[in-house]
Amino acid sequence: MPHTIPKDTINRLPGYTSPSPPEPDGRLIAGQRRMNLNEAPVPPSPKTLAAMTAALTEVNKYPDHGCTALATLLAERLAVPEDRLFFGGGSGELLLASAMLAVDGGDEAIVPVPTFPTFGKGVHLVGGTIIGVPVDDAGVNDVRAMVAAITPRTQIVYVCTPNNPTGGMLSADDMAYLCGAVPANVLLLIDEAYHEFGAHDGGPDYLGIVAGRKGLWAVTRTFSKAYSLAGMRVGYGIASSPELAEGYWKIRGTFTVNRVALAGAVVAYEDIEYREALLAENARQRDSISRGLAAMGFKPYPSSANFVTARSPVDATALASWLAETDILVQPMSWPGSGSCLRISVGSKDDTTALLAGIAGYLKANRVK
Repeated sequence: MPHTIPKDTINRLPGYTSPSPPEPDGRLIAGQRRMNLNEAPVPPSPKTLAAMTAALTEVNKYPDHGCTALATLLAERLAVPEDRLFFGGGSGELLLASAMLAVDGGDEAIVPVPTFPTFGKGVHLVGGTIIGVPVDDAGVNDVRAMVAAITPRTQIVYVCTPNNPTGGMLSADDMAYLCGAVPANVLLLIDEAYHEFGAHDGGPDYLGIVAGRKGLWAVTRTFSKAYSLAGMRVGYGIASSPELAEGYWKIRGTFTVNRVALAGAVVAYEDIEYREALLAENARQRDSISRGLAAMGFKPYPSSANFVTARSPVDATALASWLAETDILVQPMSWPGSGSCLRISVGSKDDTTALLAGIAGYLKANRVK
């Protein structure tokens, strides 16, 4: 009897590895510093928690598939028609949907390297080919090299700003260039999972720029990061036309955003004071991490997100394993030309102190100057 599905596109995918640490009792492990998943270090605002608690009394009923209250709020605040909005269980679902919408077998997708892998997974699933284009020396998507890689088989150009895992942010000129240089029939897909952090750093209004594009485009965002709702899974997108948005609605599974998540997202979006405090503290701790790493011989990339990626003077995997023994979790990684790197999610002030002390202890134990 066969033990795998005889479908090459599935069998060629990497094996499953859980991105989060195991939770044997279904609860977070006390004392563990999760600086590896780009999560918010604080719970949702009290107002948001109250709204979600109230919604728990109605979880015997299916949620509003149309996400009506959230759509109405976003349409008003973003000044876009409701019929150009679409939703999903986190923006990752929307990235997979984008590949399903635009790519067929043999088509190509232009993707920065490194970047968030979920979109690439979608391209593989539909039988497309990823054309990887290295980020520049500052960790920003190299838009001119990406445009140069476009061929008649290209169906999507995917950009991520600020980019995960490097944190680099596109300039307004970069986005304007993409809008004019990417052919009108090619979907320009802009992943803004870290939108609020970039905006807090003074980043450009990409939505205002892309609105002038004479061609297909979509922007995806999430409530997982700046709104402290990673465990709730709410993502949304803005499309260049009602027809494109309708495509996302057609392939979306039913009720993929739950009732509690919707209640929380509406209130969290309106609780501006709480969000601004989170963003300000994130910037302070992010800068402290970068300065501390640089003082120990690391080379941090400039970041406008809620994480710092730095080239490491020692093997990053060994360092991450050593830190994990003291319940400090960070993400080791590497890519061609950059060597061994660590991506560190921004946490609390105590997390920053423990992290830097832990790294200093490792370097001292291994006699690294």
